[in-house]
Amino acid sequence: MKKLILIWLLFVTLTTKAQTTKILYVDNFDKICGNKIQEDSLFSFATHIGFNSFYLYNLNSVTQNNAGKTSLGLFIARSHVSGIKCIGIAGSVSYITSSAINSRKSYQDWQIDPNKRLDGINVEAEFWRYPKSGTCTFPDWVNIITANTVYCTSTDIQSDFYIGQLNDKQGVYSDSKVASIMVKNSTRFLLSDYVSTSQYVESATNGIMTRLSIIASEAKKQNKMMEVVIILSGTTEYLHTYFTSHSFDQACLKFANSYAKQSFTDKANIKIIGYACYSYQEVRYLRNWN
Repeated sequence: MKKLILIWLLFVTLTTKAQTTKILYVDNFDKICGNKIQEDSLFSFATHIGFNSFYLYNLNSVTQNNAGKTSLGLFIARSHVSGIKCIGIAGSVSYITSSAINSRKSYQDWQIDPNKRLDGINVEAEFWRYPKSGTCTFPDWVNIITANTVYCTSTDIQSDFYIGQLNDKQGVYSDSKVASIMVKNSTRFLLSDYVSTSQYVESATNGIMTRLSIIASEAKKQNKMMEVVIILSGTTEYLHTYFTSHSFDQACLKFANSYAKQSFTDKANIKIIGYACYSYQEVRYLRNWN
């Protein structure tokens, strides 16, 4: 009975809108921003599900001229009225190192209305997949997130990043060392579940527990609490079939049930604060949302 109560409390924490982070990755945003029909459709979908954060792709093209910046500002202001934060994604390392973060900074500096500024910048660079196209080395990744954290801290906005694996493909850093450096340079990150099953059984979530335990151990050493958002991918490669008949909250309960059963050292230094859905274009047409 005690374990059931703990699971339920974790579920309530993870699924109550007032308490939980519920992120929607918005791809093809350059086709949405400034288009009233497309924006209305996005807001209708987001409010129906209960998302309270948009993570926005394609901002390079949106912010390349003043007209685009103006449309972005109006979108952000509308989001704030709806209680939704807007986080700009700096993704694909070829852009990150040259213009992505700088373009976010440029927009923030250009926009004089605080209500129309981004609420944060998220870094998306996959060092664990190096040397595949669009990836980077782990040292490059550290430089990127460090620079982003410095900028976001100085302007009092949110800084975070997406992580899949702790594996340094160049073999220089151990998983523990990767986690240690990651913890040193952040307090919050998004962790991909990488689950490919239509059932989303509890055992399927156990793959991320090892990563969480390593990160928790390093957080303990540095006397830090790490906030974690679990990414649920609705792509056909992963959970698309599952989400045709289940809600994100149901998936969240599955994860909460599995997580509550886990026991690892320094678990108290990890705080699961919500989930993220990847991505809008993949899941917007799914039916049977409950």
